[in-house]
Amino acid sequence: MRFNSEDTTSLSLSGKYDGECDEQAIKITHGYSKDYRNDLKQVVHEMLVSQDGGVPLMMKSWDGNSNDNKIFKERAACLVEAFKKSETPRYLIADWKLYFEGNAEHLKQILYITRIPGALKEEQRLIKSSVEADEWVLLDKKNKYKAIAFEEIKQYKENGRPKKEAVPGEVNYKIKASYSFIAENAEHQINLRSCYVVGTI
Repeated sequence: MRFNSEDTTSLSLSGKYDGECDEQAIKITHGYSKDYRNDLKQVVHEMLVSQDGGVPLMMKSWDGNSNDNKIFKERAACLVEAFKKSETPRYLIADWKLYFEGNAEHLKQILYITRIPGALKEEQRLIKSSVEADEWVLLDKKNKYKAIAFEEIKQYKENGRPKKEAVPGEVNYKIKASYSFIAENAEHQINLRSCYVVGTI
């Protein structure tokens, strides 16, 4: 169970149902429909599975208008202690909704693998520089990757050298690897979204 994959899906519903029977019941309502049925109300279903055959480890149903960021943040928070107690390193694998500022507190406490959101400028620059440099490590006939290292930069409120137990007021990251401006020949691959950045720690 070294790798645990987390994802959500929406389940569309139709027909009559009693929505007032239980205060603890989830709300069947309109939300972002992953099966493109915006005309129907829905619920959101979350599942965490193991790497060995996709064995379900956890399932939970959410209100139909629940946001993936909220769901992934709550799951990451719940897994912090479980991952720390694990005899072997465990990784949480999820899509890019896992990676956002509001979840940073939990992500820095666990091991994870996720796709970096395409809306981040740094993601686009890393892809462009990698396509242009063409320095890839082959995984197989169809896949290749390029590793890029990040350096942690801690900023403290106090001046001078911080004490060993001092808590940083802010933590940022910068890329150790250098990259240069990329010519237009990389734009085609970017537009096709055939490349993406995976974040891990």
